[in-house]
This record gives sequence, structure tokens and C-alpha cells, in this order.
Amino acid sequence: MDFDRYRKHTGISTGRAVREQSSTEVLSQAKAERAARHGERQRQRAAATVCRWWRGASARSKQRDCLRTAWVAEYGPLVAQPQDLPPAAQLVTSVLPPVLAAHLPGPCQREQRAALARGAPLPPALRGDTTALRGCFALLLRSLAASDARHNLLGLGLAEWEAGSGGADAQGFPDSAKGRRALLLSQLQRLLLLCCSLLGSGSSSSGKGGKGSSAAAGGAVADPLMQAAAGRLVGLLSDASLWKCFLQGQAEHAEERRRLQQRLHGWLAPLPLLRMAALRLVAALSPASAAQGTSAARKPGHQQLTAVLNGLIVAQLTLWRQQAQQQQQQQQQPVDALGSCSAVCGSPCEGAGRQLLLLLATPGLLPLLTPATVAQLTGAPGFAALLGAAASWQASTDGSSNALGLLGMLAQLAAGKRASQQKGQQGRQVEFLPPSQLLQQPGVALALAAAATALLQSALDTPNSSSNSSSSAAAFEELWPFAEGTFAGQLLSALPLPQFASLYHRLLLLADACSGSTRAGVGGGVAASSRAAAARLLSALAFGTQLLPRLWRELATSIGLPLEAPLQATRGWEVATLRRGIAGLDPQAAAHLGLFCRVYCHHVQVVDDIEFHERQQTFTLGQQRAIAAAVNTLVFRTQLPEAAGPPGSPSSAWAAGGAGRLGRDHRMLQQAAPLLHRALYERDARRPFCPPALWLEPYHHLVSAGSGAAPKHMSGAAVVRALVAATDGDAGGSPRPGLPSAAGAAATGASAAAAASRPAKMAAILTAAPQCVPFDERVAVFRALIEQDQERVGYHLAPVDGGARPVPITIRRGHVLEDATTQLGRLGSSAKARLSLTFFNQQGLQEAGIDMGGLMKEFLESVVGEGFDPNRGLFSATPDGCAYPNPLAERLDGGPAALETLGLVLGRALYEGLLLDLPLAPFFVSRLQGRWPLFDELQALDPEVYRSLMQIKRYDGDVADLCLDFSVESDFLGCKVCEELVPGGSRLGVNNSNVLQYVYLVADWHLNKRLGTAAAAFSRGLSKVIPPSWLRLFSPREVNQLLGGGEAAALDVDDMHAHTQYSNGYSASSTTVKHFWTVVRGLSQEEQRALLKFVTSVSRAPLGGFKHLSPPLTIHKVDCGASLLASVGGRDVDRLPTASTCSNTLKLPNFRRTSTLREKLLYAIKSGAGFELS
Repeated sequence: MDFDRYRKHTGISTGRAVREQSSTEVLSQAKAERAARHGERQRQRAAATVCRWWRGASARSKQRDCLRTAWVAEYGPLVAQPQDLPPAAQLVTSVLPPVLAAHLPGPCQREQRAALARGAPLPPALRGDTTALRGCFALLLRSLAASDARHNLLGLGLAEWEAGSGGADAQGFPDSAKGRRALLLSQLQRLLLLCCSLLGSGSSSSGKGGKGSSAAAGGAVADPLMQAAAGRLVGLLSDASLWKCFLQGQAEHAEERRRLQQRLHGWLAPLPLLRMAALRLVAALSPASAAQGTSAARKPGHQQLTAVLNGLIVAQLTLWRQQAQQQQQQQQQPVDALGSCSAVCGSPCEGAGRQLLLLLATPGLLPLLTPATVAQLTGAPGFAALLGAAASWQASTDGSSNALGLLGMLAQLAAGKRASQQKGQQGRQVEFLPPSQLLQQPGVALALAAAATALLQSALDTPNSSSNSSSSAAAFEELWPFAEGTFAGQLLSALPLPQFASLYHRLLLLADACSGSTRAGVGGGVAASSRAAAARLLSALAFGTQLLPRLWRELATSIGLPLEAPLQATRGWEVATLRRGIAGLDPQAAAHLGLFCRVYCHHVQVVDDIEFHERQQTFTLGQQRAIAAAVNTLVFRTQLPEAAGPPGSPSSAWAAGGAGRLGRDHRMLQQAAPLLHRALYERDARRPFCPPALWLEPYHHLVSAGSGAAPKHMSGAAVVRALVAATDGDAGGSPRPGLPSAAGAAATGASAAAAASRPAKMAAILTAAPQCVPFDERVAVFRALIEQDQERVGYHLAPVDGGARPVPITIRRGHVLEDATTQLGRLGSSAKARLSLTFFNQQGLQEAGIDMGGLMKEFLESVVGEGFDPNRGLFSATPDGCAYPNPLAERLDGGPAALETLGLVLGRALYEGLLLDLPLAPFFVSRLQGRWPLFDELQALDPEVYRSLMQIKRYDGDVADLCLDFSVESDFLGCKVCEELVPGGSRLGVNNSNVLQYVYLVADWHLNKRLGTAAAAFSRGLSKVIPPSWLRLFSPREVNQLLGGGEAAALDVDDMHAHTQYSNGYSASSTTVKHFWTVVRGLSQEEQRALLKFVTSVSRAPLGGFKHLSPPLTIHKVDCGASLLASVGGRDVDRLPTASTCSNTLKLPNFRRTSTLREKLLYAIKSGAGFELS
């Protein structure tokens, strides 16, 4: 014994004691040893099993080779003689069994047999040499084509058969008819299993198991001719009408045929054999599976494989229909087109019906269908039965993409193919979708709508994960017939309006779900495709059908909405049935109203002012006002609903909890109603068609009610904090079409409005629908936002009180814009900081003076005056004098930086409360608010281009004769620059089908793309001080009022008098001051505005009155030493009044007489003399 090793193992040593093992350690060691021994036994057993299976597989392979060789030696000569027809008994006992044994798994290979039953392709090891297989198929096809029962394989169960007759071998052939039927059924089932597993296994020929590639499985592949033979066998065995051995008129033959059909087809119906074989063929025939440089149509055997595929589809269809007829005959009921699938398999998506529906849902199947197969599928009344089967689709097992794929197939079958015709002098081919003949058949449109509704509901109920969202979005593209105006119009004519509205409501919901799920993942291109598909659906509904007027009449009847509203009405603009908001609508009404808002919003954005106001094609102006009143009430009352009843009543409970229970049917209305509301208001602001009271009626009704819900303090601190929280993070960004992000958030958050606080609801109103609140209230909110922001940054705090130090800015006269661009550009996050301004004159000397607020105004006015000077090329003006960025400003040296500085300066003017006489173009203000200008706003930018586009849009002839393409030309420094509106636009001609797209793309190029860079630079500077969400509280016209003062109307002299300050000896009781206010009250409106412009440089009073004028209006005394006798006829002061516009100061000499003061004041303000800087 090795004592040293034992001592080391046991821990024995001379210097330390031995530690005994605990019971836990002993047990753990025993378990580890036992596990090691068990693992070793498992490895030995696995090695023995592998060896045994390897030897078994080798033996089975040799046995199969022997069977194939023996079969070819014995029956090869028979195959070579086409006129020889073997007896059916010989086929069952001698010809077919060796082939089945050679190519199908054995009894011990249970997993492979189960896989084949599930539709798996035949493994390469079982294919081997296919010579015997092809010969067997040839003999079987001869047998099935024979009308003599003795030579037809299917006639073994007839009474004509007797023991030993027909050349049957005595060994293995049963004498009784029952035994023969059992043997025949077993052989036919195995034959179908073999044929289906072979189909689609490859696309290249191999006579003896040669090498090739396959889309379905690798290894040896079957040649197309053999697959054609297998497909023919499947078709013959699946269609009982092709069984020629059963004679017509003989009861025994009919009974035997019925018995065999019931057993064989009953076994085949629930199995996916035909469907999986067809899927492999589709994969092999699709262009994606073609070799590089070789199209699918040029692949070897393409025509044979296509024929096999169509045969499988017809076989599955025939199997389903014959099973339906057999089931109906057993129940002694007439075959009903809409109920046959339910009779077949109890649950319509089981058995042959379910397999057929799954097969039709295969992507890429429709282009491979032949006209004969399409005729089989759409034949009456079978197509209506197919639609009835699809109406009971099971989404839990088949997924949303399969549901959409099936719906796309059914819709395209119902719509038919596109047609084309030549138009124009150039003979261009224009594609269009003719009216569907199938939809004109009785019951087809109803069945299609029922199937589409069920399948869409199935797709919506199936959760979209990131793995299948892209496939769902791709499958949605196959629903293109629903986006065709012709197809949608036929459905609208044939369906009840509620059913049609529900169908398209689900289609749009699904399009939104596809674009949303893919946008959240990695499928940005797929999301854009889904949004484009939704736009096509909206265009088909808005311009291809009469849905809008019909749906509005239906809603007016079902919900209680006004059909029309007179312009002269002064009250009653709030719709009583909508005072509880969205939560007060039942799901169906909410879904239909949401569809109307979505479609009509798309319609309003496309139609021009002439179509809207003058032609009034879709709605009259009275109907437009009724729609605006309903949407206005709905949007406002969704946030601030009216109490439904006393506490505890059922209606009160619904009003309190309804918003929290809003589901999918309310979702579209929540999102589309604010969008339509904003679109109608913007159109009304540009060209009024509604009275101002319409938009403010819900607000005034809520205020006049005197309840606690009345928003009496929209500019309160709590509301302002909620508004800041709702718009937090809005940094401007690029403009987005439709509702801005803040309003969209308020719209989508409407379901939780009932649980939100009152200030949050008021903030939601201000973001989603600010036009519902009076303008003065919104101005107060805007100023409250600025005050809170100034308090947050410590704007008014001195440095000793914790405020930031003013930023020093040095400005040289003659280089105001350049110095402002250089120094303001370095402010960064300090864009809102107080500025310490220092001016240097032309001689380079610092100008003396104390900044009492006037230097800031002078600085801003100087920068704006230089930057907006047309000679600089940074800005241009519309025909009515409104400014917008010059499209070429981005190419000037320092142009983008100067534009950004001008935006920051304009923001500082709004931030400081300073008025600038600078009207901006409405389409430019729209860009600053973060939205896209619309087509009709092009009229303000370029009236000539707008008139030209209107002429093209209303051209009565063929637009192709105008020889236009999707490109535009611009001039830069005398050179013509061509830009394409779409990729390849210079090669894409404009015709009647795309003229609308061309017109709007050209308008978009002028309004958005051409001005994009310059407007974005200006917006970046503005958003550093004023977030776009604050500007969205106002319309473009109201933004100009905010910037330059109120509307040009008579001045409120009393308000001006009350908020005027005096200096250098003047006071409110001074004689000259009293004379001054007497003179001012006697001036005309034009003279009063001229006086205000003389003093402040702006002819309009500040919004909210002169208390908001900054710096405040001041009258400064100029003591001229007038004679004491001036008041009684002596010589009065001869000096003219002057003004310092930077500080809003009027320097008024101490005139003694009112007449002299009036004369000198009018002379000064009318001549323009006297402007100077203190």
C-alpha cells in the first residue's frame, strides 16, 4: 500500500489533526459517485443504440435497393408496353407494395411516419433510385384511367370480384369484399402519403437520384415529370367524379363509390398533405427561389410544376366540396352556399375546409394560379361558400398574417384582374380596375364583407410581436382591392352602410397597427408602406365613393347630430348629444364617427378652396358648419364633459367610468377628431365659413353654467404647470403632417381624461383644441408661460439675489446683423439670458446712455430691420407684404446662421413682450408651428404658380397631352436647376390618373421642400426661446397679432391714458398733458394709429391693453421756456415733438395752447420728422 498517497488523501500528517467528514459531505460525495456511474452507463447504452441504428439503417437501405432492383427487373418490360394493362389485383398485391416499402418509412420508424403525415417532404434517404417509382406511377395512371373494374385499382370492392379471378395471386389477396376494401384503403392511403411527400421536393431532373438543390429539402430530388405524375395521381384519388370504374345508374356501384369516398376522403381531409405539398411548390416556383440570373419562369420544369400546383389546389377544393355534398346528403338537407362548410367539419376551419383556407392564405400563390383554377375557385355558388367558410377563421392558431393573406386572396379573386387602355396622343397605357362581375352576383358582396370583417377582427385580436409584425404589414399590401374606388363603390352599393363602415374601420385600424408596430421595431420601410396603404384606403373612400354624405346622414339620425347649420345663427352651436364627449358614445357609434372624421380629414386636406367654398361638391357650407359644430363639441367635451346626471345614477356612473373603458372602437375617433377639428379651423381661419361663436360656444356654455368645472382661470398657475408638463421636450424638430405632437398626445390620452385633474384637462384643451378658448385667454396663457419660464431661469433676479449675470453684447453701428450673428450664436443654452448691450457709433466710439429697457428694443428692431431688408436676400415678401425666407438664402455666405439669429431675435421679442411691425406669411408661420402648409396656402406665396396648378387640376382633356413630368425647374444665379419630385420623376409622365399627385407634389415643393432649409434654420433659432407648442396655441393670423399688436382698430385712449408714465416734470395734472389727451381724443383713427407708430414704431396697440407695452409709454417734458402770454394769444413754443421709439417715449414740449399742440403733433407724425435716439 502506498502509505504516502493514502496519508495525503486522508489528510494524515504529523503536524495536524485529521478532520472528519460531515454527514452532508458524505451524502454529497455518494450522490456524485452514483451520478458518475449512471452517466457512464447512459453513454455506453447510447453508443450501443447508435451502432444498432446505424447497422439497421444500412440494412434497410440495402433492402430498399434490392426491392427497387427486383421491381425494375420484373415489371420494367410491362411499363415499356403502353397497351398492356395489369389486373388490379396484381397492382395491389405485387406491383404497389414493393414500391411503397422501398420509399416509405418502415413500421419501426414512427417519427418519420408521423412527420410525413404532417406534410413533411420525403427524406433524401428514402428517395434513392426513382426508376421503379416512375414505372409504378405509370402503371397506376393506366389503371385509374380504365373503365373496366377488373383493371381499375378502385374497383376491388365491387361484387364482380371473386377469389382468384382477374389474374389475382392467391397469396395475400383476400377473398371477401370487406378484406379487399381494407387492403385497398390501406394501399391508397400510403400511396397518397408517398405522392404528397414527393411533391415540391425539387425542381431539377434526376433519373437515378442525381444531385440537385431544392427549396424544400436537399439531397436527391424528384424530376418534374415524376412530380407531375404524382400530382395527377393525387388529383384522381381526391376527385370521386373521376373514378371511371363506377358506372352511372347502378346502385351497387354508387354505394361502393360512396363508401370508398367516405373512408378515403375522411382520412385525407384533416391532414395537411395537399397543403404542405402546395407550399413547397410555391417556394420552388417563387422568384426568390430562382438561381442567380435565372428567372422563375425559365427554371427547368416550371410549366409542369405550375400545373401540378394548380392540380393540388383544385384537388383540395374538390375534396372540400364533395365532402360538403356528402355530408348534406347524409343529413338530407339541400346544399346551402353559405352553410356548406359548417356542414362539412362542424367547425368551419377544420378538415378539408380549414386546409383549403390555409392553402389560399399562402403568400405568392395568386400569380401562380391559372385561369382555369381561378374559374374553379370563383364559380357559383362555391365562391360564396368559400367566403362563408372564411368568416369563421381561427386566429389563435393561424396568426394574423395568415388571416390577412387569406383575405387578400379572396379580395383579389373577387376584384379580378386590372385592365389597361391607351390614352392620349402618345398612346400611354393606363391601368384601371373594372367593375367586378362577382360582386354583382347575389350574396357575394355580403359574404365577402362578413369574411373580411371576421378576418380583420382575427388579425386585430392577434398580438403582433416583432417577429410577425413585418409579415402582417406585408400581407396588408395584398388588400389593395379595398383601396380601389371602383371596388369600394361596389361594396358600398351592395352592403348596408353600418356593415360597410365597420369593415373599413377595421381596415384602417389594422393599417395603423402595422405602421405603429413596425415603426417601433426595425421595419421603417414597412411602416411607411403601411401608412401609404392607409392613405390609399382613405383616398378611395373620400373620392371614389359617396361614403361621406351618406355616413353623415346616418350619424345625424343615429346619434342626433345636426344636418345643416345656418350662418346667421348666434347660439346653439354646441351639440347637446355630444356634451359627454367620446365616453358618451357607444362603441359602434364611436367607430362610425371615427371613420367619418378620419376620411373627412383626408378629404379636407386635399380639396381646394374653390371646391370647398364655391362648388360645394361633397357638402354644402351649411353642412360644413354642422360638422364643425359637432366635432368642436366632441373635442371640447371629451376633456370637460357635462355631468350626466345626479350622483349614483346609471348615466353618471357611465360618464365617470366610460372614459376609462374606452377600447379599440373609440381609438380612431380619439385620434381623428382633433385632427379634423384643427383642419376645419385652419381652413376657416384662412377663409371664414363659420361664425366665431361656433368655436367658442362650448367654452361660453361651460362658463355661463357657473359650475365648478368652469375654466375661469385658464392662465392659472396649475393650468400652466400642466401645460408645461404636457409640452415638455418639444424642441421644434422638423414639421410633421397633421396634428402636432402635443395635440396628438392629448388626443390619445383622452381615454384617461375622466381620471385626470381639472388643470390637466384644461391643458389638454389648450394643446388639442386651443381655438375652443377665447383669444384673450390664450394670450394670457402665453404670457403666463413666459413668466413661469422667466421665473425658472431667474430672469428678473439680480446677480446678488442669485440671478445670472447679464451677457455682454457689443454692437457696431453699420454691422448690427453681423455682430448679432457672431455673438448671439455663442449663447447656446443662455439664449434667454439678460443682455448687457453696448453700442459703438460709426467712429468706433462707445455711445453714452443708461439702459432703461430701450436698448433691448432698439437692438431687436435694428437686427430685424437689417435682416428682413429685401436687399440682403435673406427674406422675400408676398404680394400683400408678408415676409418669408428667401429659398436661396441657404446658399448665401452665412445665410443659415443669419436666419437662425433672426429667429432667435424674433423669439426674444416675444419673450420680452416687445412689439415688432413685422407681419409673417401664414404658410411660414405654419412651418414655425411645426406643421406642413397646405395646397391653398401656395396662393399667398406665388399666385401665378397656384393659378397654373389649378388649371392643370381642372383640365378637361387628357393631361398627357400637356407633356408634363414629375420634375420642376428653379433658377439659381441664371442657371436652370432641375429637381425630381419623385425618384425617376423626369421619366414619369403626368396623366389623368396621377395629375392630383403631381399638383400636390409641386405645391409641396414650393411650400415645404424649397423653403425647408431656410425655414428650418429660422425655426431653430426661434425654438431656442419660444417652443413651437406655445405658438400652436394660435392661428397664423393670431401669431402676427401676438408679434405686432392687436387688430388695426380705434385705439382705447382711456386705456392708453391710464397706463402712461411721465418724466422730467410732467404729471397727469400738468396743463400740457391735459391738452395732449384732449388733442388725442379728437384725432381720427388713422391719426391715432400714426401717433402710436410715431412713439412706439408700431401702429397697433399691444394685446390685452397698454399695460402690456414694454417699455411703458412715457411722456417726457421738453421745457422750451414759452411766454406766459402764450395761453392768451402770445407766441407759443415753436419746437416739434420728438420720440424715442426704443423706449416708447414721446418728448413733448410744454405747449401753452391746445391748437398749437395739435398743429405741431400732426405735423410731426405725418411728416415723419423728429425720429431720433436719446
